[in-house]
Amino acid sequence: MDTKKQILENLNDVEEKYKLHMLKVIEKYPKIHTKTLMINTVLQRSLSIIDAYMKIFYSNNILVLNSLIRMQLDNYIFIYGIYLLNNDGYDVSKVYKEIFQANKKLSEYTVNKREKLYDTYIVGKINKEITNFKGLYDFCCRFIHYSDTASFLTMNTKEDFSIEFNLSTDYKRFRCQNIINGRSFVEVSKLILIMITKYWRNIDKGNTLLNDN
Repeated sequence: MDTKKQILENLNDVEEKYKLHMLKVIEKYPKIHTKTLMINTVLQRSLSIIDAYMKIFYSNNILVLNSLIRMQLDNYIFIYGIYLLNNDGYDVSKVYKEIFQANKKLSEYTVNKREKLYDTYIVGKINKEITNFKGLYDFCCRFIHYSDTASFLTMNTKEDFSIEFNLSTDYKRFRCQNIINGRSFVEVSKLILIMITKYWRNIDKGNTLLNDN
């Protein structure tokens, strides 16, 4: 059975794999292309989320920990969204500028002449390739938005089966869920790199940012 220490060690391993992958990308494309920048952006964002997760893992603060899983899933949505745009003939360099310089949203793009790249559309596409992705996405969204989890986090069932309401930063009652949560977060974080390798392998590299000098 995984322990919290093992989960944190696994996350350290994931971070090292991210860094190694980035080094390999730069070695392969030393001139630096748009694609390289996007890979670095996704991995850095994911790395920052992992770092935050590790720092608060022992708190058992399940609200924030599940919210961080949801943030990781946004990386999936971005990776797959760029993959769909590339397949639809969009210029990767132009898309990069529009998103990262002009703050254009994925949902403002259309593929197949009619499909807006809303989260729900992309999640549905991913769910066909990654089993239960939509279930995990919907579950984690409940910790971002007000839902049944909001009341769940404010109540505590006592030994006499009475329900206690309180405001507290003591999350010990979520220790068991936290181990399950940690395992899920490790797998979600691992899959970021797998998705980049699979879906961005053949996307256009975009513009070269460095010349031969």
